[in-house]
Amino acid sequence: MNDEGDVVGLEQDYASLGADKDKFELHLHNLLNKQIGKTFVSGSIKTPFPMVSGTEVCHVEIAAANDPVFLNVADKSGQKLEKLYVRSGCSSQEFSLSDFNEYRKERFS
Repeated sequence: MNDEGDVVGLEQDYASLGADKDKFELHLHNLLNKQIGKTFVSGSIKTPFPMVSGTEVCHVEIAAANDPVFLNVADKSGQKLEKLYVRSGCSSQEFSLSDFNEYRKERFS
């Protein structure tokens, strides 16, 4: 959607990648696999391409995790780090190791 709430679809995304729906989906899953991990992505993320207002969109469906899922990110120097973010209301909060231990007890026990 654009700022006015209109469905814009994927045409500009396809054009920027020089791709069609299949290549776009492959690119998206490759990015997710790299950042989140193949195990979670293959079992918990689906990407159907429904038509909305006559325009093709990508709907990303993510199932709740049974275990913590860490995000692979690079710091300013390029060093790879694993980070945990937890959804809180309408934002995502980065959890420290001490936060994680308490969260794991409450969420996954």
